[in-house]
Amino acid sequence: MVVLKSSSTVIAAPDGRTLTLDAPNSGLAKGGSGDILSGIIGALLARGLSAQQAAILGAWLHSRAGLLAAGQRGKDAVQPEDTCGMVAHALAELTGGGTELAEIDRQIDELQRRRRLLEQLDR
Repeated sequence: MVVLKSSSTVIAAPDGRTLTLDAPNSGLAKGGSGDILSGIIGALLARGLSAQQAAILGAWLHSRAGLLAAGQRGKDAVQPEDTCGMVAHALAELTGGGTELAEIDRQIDELQRRRRLLEQLDR
């Protein structure tokens, strides 16, 4: 599988079939955004999805998380960590989950708090 990210995402299978996810979001046009996409795909592979399933679902989750982050911060202000923080929300939309989302949000808030503390110590 090959995942080509530009304003749209093209997923190509070894047999030549392609799928295009056309959901442009300039908030994802930042350094590190592709790392998040590959991390999402890797996590889905680790959960047992096929390469094709992981690429398609990963591209959709990445795109949706970017749109959710843009809705909160504005598309030009979105940073990769904002997109990363919205992946759980995108997944919850897809699966209809709710109770786990509150716990994930709590964990994300705690990690961000710890990161800010570490940044202050480094100054």
